[in-house]
Amino acid sequence: MDPNTIDPSTFETLPLDVLLDLVNNMIIDDPATLINLTVALGDLFFSENFNIAQLDATRQVTWGQEDDVEEPIPLLNTAIEVENVPIWYIRQFADALVEQLPDAINGLYDVPRSREPPLYTAVRLGRIEAVNLLLSYENIEPLVRYFPNPGAGQGPACNSLGVVHLPPCSPETGQTRCLSAASYAVNSFSLAPRGSDLRQNIEECALILVAFGTFPPPVRQSIMTPMFSTAVAAGMSRYVTAVIDRVFALPPGNNMRRNLELGFQDIMLVAGVSAGNDDVVHRVLTLSVEHSIFPMNEQAHVLGANLVFRSLDYGYPRTAAVVLRYVEDQIWLHLPRRAAHDFIRSLMGSDSVISRAIRDENFEYYVEHLRVLRDAVNANYPPEERELYRVLFEHSVNQVLSRAGLPRHVTHLVQDYNYDSPRVFRDAIKRGNLALIDAIAAKWRAEGRSLNEILQAAGPQEDLDRPLNLCIIHRCLMGVVILLNQGADPSLVQPALWDWLRQGVEYSLVQFGSEADRFLQEYFNYGFFLEGQRIQPVGGSSDVARVRYFVTLILRIARTHGTPT
Repeated sequence: MDPNTIDPSTFETLPLDVLLDLVNNMIIDDPATLINLTVALGDLFFSENFNIAQLDATRQVTWGQEDDVEEPIPLLNTAIEVENVPIWYIRQFADALVEQLPDAINGLYDVPRSREPPLYTAVRLGRIEAVNLLLSYENIEPLVRYFPNPGAGQGPACNSLGVVHLPPCSPETGQTRCLSAASYAVNSFSLAPRGSDLRQNIEECALILVAFGTFPPPVRQSIMTPMFSTAVAAGMSRYVTAVIDRVFALPPGNNMRRNLELGFQDIMLVAGVSAGNDDVVHRVLTLSVEHSIFPMNEQAHVLGANLVFRSLDYGYPRTAAVVLRYVEDQIWLHLPRRAAHDFIRSLMGSDSVISRAIRDENFEYYVEHLRVLRDAVNANYPPEERELYRVLFEHSVNQVLSRAGLPRHVTHLVQDYNYDSPRVFRDAIKRGNLALIDAIAAKWRAEGRSLNEILQAAGPQEDLDRPLNLCIIHRCLMGVVILLNQGADPSLVQPALWDWLRQGVEYSLVQFGSEADRFLQEYFNYGFFLEGQRIQPVGGSSDVARVRYFVTLILRIARTHGTPT
């Protein structure tokens, strides 16, 4: 039945008993359509002769007094569930329930009910106006306990599990599956699709509950309570920060506040590896500074307790950088100086941390990582401490210079730390590090330095040579293209060397035959085209086609500058 096509006169002429039968049938069979129908015909269904809200309230309050088969769903809940139902309409059903049984607004009846309380329905669906309306009733109790699926969930079972009941649970363990309205909001948020309007609206409802002053303790005995941990892990950052701020508004000696302070370490460990928690991390660190709290586990050498490692491992470089800046500034207030130095180096100096810092997606942290180490090397620390920082700095640099496919990292080293010496240039060519070759060549050209300069060897076993010659000798074909594009002079390379390059490429193409594409992939550094990903295998790949283009270009260059035929 479509309410938009209903002729009001059809119902206005019905006898009262017929209308009542119709309504009773629709309450059971199609309550959503009934709601839409009564919205469209408000004057008929909310009249002196017939008031559907009063009818349903009586039905709810008297259920269980006879041999009723099924527990009824309150039309108040259905009105909240149906989209675009005006708030005045929802109020009619809420008023009628409260008039007959004040506790019914909380889902509490003389006969216990398993149906979702109205406030919980509004929270689950993110109905912000409905939440505000229900909280305006004098006897509303957002701390009633409810769990929708008694057979699911974690934690010990309550004797009242499965029905709406007032706290405490029996037994009251602090880990019960029964949820208050705020916990119900957290649970609903975690189940809603990421990035959806529903998530945002549910969180708005949760914020209203926090402002109302009804939220469960976030921390017990320095460990987050299960639902608060769920909120942090789900990225419910506005709710989490609102609860933290609300608790910190309590007097310093308050037990809930003291527990929260002790739980900052646990909060940071979860927030640092969860999406959408930048505000939570920032708020915890800000409060830590203001109240002289150290929100980190001092065992930074244990990777599970190392916030920088955990954040980088989960792909949150901004969080790792924020944590590192906090430690750099605040560690001296919480640990003795020697212990503070050890903590910093444990936090950022292990191979596990550095191997993640040099991932392309963690570049934002790597910039901060090098800055902290450089500042420590130049600080007024004891020489032995500065030397340890210097070694760690060089190790962090060499891990980037020795790898291909990190264009942002190497450009940062070349531009901001002057890693563009002839020795670095020479090593980059030998290793086929195209990103580093490109960065150094671009900087030399911008500074007016000649790319035809002879690169000094590190020892007698290495020949003195120019960059372009070295690229040819080491078969770094893409390096040849880069240097020529940046202005290297091909005429300074002996024709015989160009001939050697041309002959080697032509022979290899013939030798590989049908597997020539695999040969091409080996010739070209796999990090050049796709920033760290391998060139796609044979089969019409556009990347292989690009390789073929550059090989053809190399052959043309070699023939042009080789021995005339």
